[in-house]
Amino acid sequence: MAAESVVKLLINVLLSVTAYVALLRLIPNYFYQQARLKEIRMEVKETETRLQALNETFQINFDPYNTSTLMERQSPKIDPRKVTIFWLNPENE
Repeated sequence: MAAESVVKLLINVLLSVTAYVALLRLIPNYFYQQARLKEIRMEVKETETRLQALNETFQINFDPYNTSTLMERQSPKIDPRKVTIFWLNPENE
């Protein structure tokens, strides 16, 4: 009966030590994964911000109601329907 208790105790101690060693090996990996997850979340946040800005630009560039305004902005040509007005200073004449 005593031998059986000693064997049970030794097996439980061996299992406890094994579990402790396994935890000691897993803890640094856990902290590394947490740091990596934090980096990835920051990158995702930056990418979402950049994506939002690009989406706004896309909507402006492909809006059918702003086509003429966009063409005027990106081209040196002037709309023929517009008249250029030159202001003259009467004192210099």
